[in-house]
Amino acid sequence: MKKKNQLLAFGVMAALLAGVFTGCGSTASENIKTEEENITASNGELKEINIGFVDTSGANILLGTEGVARDQGYFEEEFAKIGFKANLVPMAGAGPAINEALAAGSLDIGILGDVPAVNGKSNGIETTVISFSGLNNTVVVLGNPDSNIKTVADLKGKKVATQKGAFMHRILTYILESEGLTIDDIEFVNLPAQDALAALETGSVDATVTQPSDVTYRLVQENGYDEVIFSRDHEGWSSGGMSEIRNDFLEQYPETAVAFLTAFVRANEYIENNPDALKEQWVAAGYKAESYDYSYPNHDNYATIEATEDVVENAKNTLKFLQENDLTDGDFDVDEWYDLSYYERAKAEYKGE
Repeated sequence: MKKKNQLLAFGVMAALLAGVFTGCGSTASENIKTEEENITASNGELKEINIGFVDTSGANILLGTEGVARDQGYFEEEFAKIGFKANLVPMAGAGPAINEALAAGSLDIGILGDVPAVNGKSNGIETTVISFSGLNNTVVVLGNPDSNIKTVADLKGKKVATQKGAFMHRILTYILESEGLTIDDIEFVNLPAQDALAALETGSVDATVTQPSDVTYRLVQENGYDEVIFSRDHEGWSSGGMSEIRNDFLEQYPETAVAFLTAFVRANEYIENNPDALKEQWVAAGYKAESYDYSYPNHDNYATIEATEDVVENAKNTLKFLQENDLTDGDFDVDEWYDLSYYERAKAEYKGE
């Protein structure tokens, strides 16, 4: 079945999955195959690779390093070199939808947050992490003006909306713990980001925990909503994301991981040489320049790629959070999950080493 048909059918395929998968990819040096027939289709046409990313806006908005790689044509160029056509697939269902598509085989690479990525791995989806985004995801707790929520302590007994199992949920637990509270002390309302903000505006919930955005900026600066707390002001209250590739696809086409990461390397180089690139990207998506400074005051919404000690520790803490909150009963070794050798090869080849 062709990839485009798989995309239409991944929901059905996911429902048919049974069993648990284990194991991780080998290193790039072990896996890289040079035979031409493993890269190009027998009829000379480009093979296809489907790369899913989170897009809850429904407007095909892709920001950060991956957005630059798409918009500057780096994905297209790097994959074409090895006989592939890259399809960037927006996933309105966010991380959980990416997990389903990876499990079904209708996506080959997923760019998603740490919580759904770790959750998917702990539940048996065979993937290898080839890039980390860093720890640049934060949350803001907004209160409806009519609910009189000025502090974290005021959340007790209130209806608080966020998406269960998402990184916002994890950071919410840290926020509540800072005031001696738990999830049981609030009325937790499980809603995805867009619905949570809509519920806040209609007054059906008292507060929401969400990523800072153009919408949250408007609500605070223009509509008088209460900014109860911003996680960026507290050490350890941030989250990250990662790019992961299906192990079976990686084993068959290891050059695709190198091509993907070369596009990332080129995108980060572009960002470094154009300091306003990420802000301009934000504005081009239809958002206010002021809301970018509000959301990312350090202008750091790009992928750091490296497996630094803090991002690895964050992944381990994410697994612990999922287990302690009965969101998974699975387990795995985080240190065996990621493989940055493809990144090292991408850097070396791009620099001509």
